[in-house]
Amino acid sequence: DVMAKAKELGCNKVALGHHADDMIDTFFMSISKENRLNTIKPISYLSKTNLFVIRPLLYVFEKQIEAITARKDEYNKLFCNPYNAARYGYIDDVIEPRNTRYRVIKALQTVSTKRLENPAKKHDNLPL
Repeated sequence: DVMAKAKELGCNKVALGHHADDMIDTFFMSISKENRLNTIKPISYLSKTNLFVIRPLLYVFEKQIEAITARKDEYNKLFCNPYNAARYGYIDDVIEPRNTRYRVIKALQTVSTKRLENPAKKHDNLPL
């Protein structure tokens, strides 16, 4: 059970993948089986388990999700690439594995002469 596992792991929220089509289906099932207007909510509190259930995709339709996931490879190529991340300024530099040792030694040499000094206190703690 998902809720039991969440409690075991110490979680207080469980995210479910319900989307807008599920919300509409639930609405019509509620009308036909319960004779009332009701549907799933984006955030629900389950008092029995003391967990919140969140549905972050509830206002997104299944077709939209499929369209986005179809472009996953394109996204990964553009944005999950360290060289592109460096080009866009998201990271400062890409260190090639063959240069790692040299770059780490150079960085350590740069900071080896640095001394950290705390600024002088302007005021001392007053006894209460």
